[in-house]
Amino acid sequence: MNLSVIQRISAGFALLVLLLLVISVTSYRSLSAIDTQIKRTAEQATPIMLHSAEMAIALLLANKELMQFMVASDSQVLSTHDEIFNLQRESFIEQREKLLSLSENNQPLKQALDQLEGDAKLFFKEAINAFQIHRDNLALNYILVELREELRNELDFFNRDIETLVKNSQSDDEKKNGKYLAIHFKLMNNDLNNILSSQDLDDVESFEESFNTQGYGLLALGQNLKELIAAGNDKASAMLSTIELLQQSISGATGVVQQHKRQISLIKDQAKLISLLSANINSANVALSSLRLEAKTLAQSTTTAAKNNISTSQITNIVVSIVSVLVSILIALWVARSIRNPLKKLLSILKVIADGDLSQRLSITTKDEFGQLSQWVNALAEKQEKTIREIQTASIAINQSAQSGAEIGADTQMMMNEQQQHSTQVATAIQQMTASIAEVAQNAETAMLQVTQIDQSAVQNRELMQQNIKVVSSLASAIDRAAQVIEKLHKDSSNIGSISEVIESIAGQTNLLALNAAIEAARAGEAGRGFAVVADEVRSLANRTQNATQKIQSMIDLLQTGAKNAVTIMESSKLEVKTSVEQTQKAGDSLLEMEKKLSDIRNISANIAAAAEQQTAVSQEISLNVQNMAQMAEKGAKNSEQSALGSDALSKLAQHQQQLVSHFSLSAI
Repeated sequence: MNLSVIQRISAGFALLVLLLLVISVTSYRSLSAIDTQIKRTAEQATPIMLHSAEMAIALLLANKELMQFMVASDSQVLSTHDEIFNLQRESFIEQREKLLSLSENNQPLKQALDQLEGDAKLFFKEAINAFQIHRDNLALNYILVELREELRNELDFFNRDIETLVKNSQSDDEKKNGKYLAIHFKLMNNDLNNILSSQDLDDVESFEESFNTQGYGLLALGQNLKELIAAGNDKASAMLSTIELLQQSISGATGVVQQHKRQISLIKDQAKLISLLSANINSANVALSSLRLEAKTLAQSTTTAAKNNISTSQITNIVVSIVSVLVSILIALWVARSIRNPLKKLLSILKVIADGDLSQRLSITTKDEFGQLSQWVNALAEKQEKTIREIQTASIAINQSAQSGAEIGADTQMMMNEQQQHSTQVATAIQQMTASIAEVAQNAETAMLQVTQIDQSAVQNRELMQQNIKVVSSLASAIDRAAQVIEKLHKDSSNIGSISEVIESIAGQTNLLALNAAIEAARAGEAGRGFAVVADEVRSLANRTQNATQKIQSMIDLLQTGAKNAVTIMESSKLEVKTSVEQTQKAGDSLLEMEKKLSDIRNISANIAAAAEQQTAVSQEISLNVQNMAQMAEKGAKNSEQSALGSDALSKLAQHQQQLVSHFSLSAI
């Protein structure tokens, strides 16, 4: 069979792929069947189990709430249990609806659901009746408690009336009837207690019949009271009306006995309902057990079918896998044999070529890939032989060129070294010039800073001078005003002196008048003695006034002298302050002029600094360019040196290449 290696390998792999497809299809079918069973379990059996469990839980919780409702008495607790019961009933109905949707194709499940639905409906219906009966019982119990309390109060009042009647009896008949009345009341009370304490309806009716018989109960009491009334006892007639009220409270249609009988009936009905509900719960649990059993049976059948599918798939996969392994071994042997022999020939000829013998060739006997490979190996050997011949020829030319390049590189290196030395010297000179320019720029900048500081100081001094001018001007104004005040003070003191002279004149005249009055009093004798005393006092006062006026005049003279001196001093100070203001103004103008000149100097210094900085930047750029030239020269020298070394190495490599090429055995031309 004349097949290529690729065709053989492809055929083997195609067969293996076919076997793998068989395994895959078998596994897929098995997995699909298992998936169907799992879906059936997940979509039917598991939901049936879950919904059945939820229904059972809802039913049990509803029954629990029912039982707790039946023993509770608080209205709020009753409402809570009622609400929870309704919620559980709704949950039960919801789960039942879900199960109904799952039971469309499952007849046993549908039958179990029908039975469960009947039991559940009966349970919830009777539970609602039980709720109502319990509420009625609680209401009736409340009524009974009130009726018993009212009856007990009436009986206590009636008993006290009997004791009063017996105590107040006059005749023997009254005492005798009173004792019978007390005995019959006690018997009636015992009968009533027996009726109300009994929970058996037959016993209650029996007690009630004996209670209403002549000679017992209220009838006997009424007979005794009638006898007392006949004996003329007024108290007995009032008590007889009480008997009628007691009769109504005990045996009436709404009396305590009838209500007690109704309560016993409700309790019996409640017990029957609880028994019926228990039976319904048990029946519903049986139906739920049937549902769970059906779900379990469905799950078991699904599991069994899945296990069977798994076993079938495992057997099929094992058989196909064994066949695949055997086929793989046969294909491997077949392909290996078709590859081994041609590959051995190729390896042998490649070993000969690797040893340097390029004259050997392969014989081509097949048309498969190895035949093509043999053809390409022969072509490679021929191409390599041709290349080796060309390399030998080129090696000689390269060796000669390398020697010439080495000589040129040596000359270039020498010239580059000289250029590097000159560039280094130029760079050093430019760096020195750059340093000098930088120093000039720094000095110019320092001068500009100092001029700026002096300018700022001049501005500050000018501002201080302006402030000083303002202060001195204010001082001159103040001195002027003070001079005016002192001048006015001088005038006022002169006026005060005039007034003092007037006062002194008045005091002198007063003294003369007092003296004349004293003389006239002396002439008058005893009649003018008092007037003489007054005249003496007036004269004494005039003397004191004259003395004080003289002292005031002395002080005014001193004050006028001081005021004149102060006016003279203030005039002199005013002239000096005016002179100081003029000199200060001149100094301010001088500072302003100096500030302008300093500003011009600062601008010139700034221009010098800017020019120096520009020169520094230019010199630095020149220095950088020269350094770059020096570095390039140095790099060129190194490159020329490396070029020389490379040419030398190239010459050596060419010689070595000639030695290597000489190892190959070439065919004769």
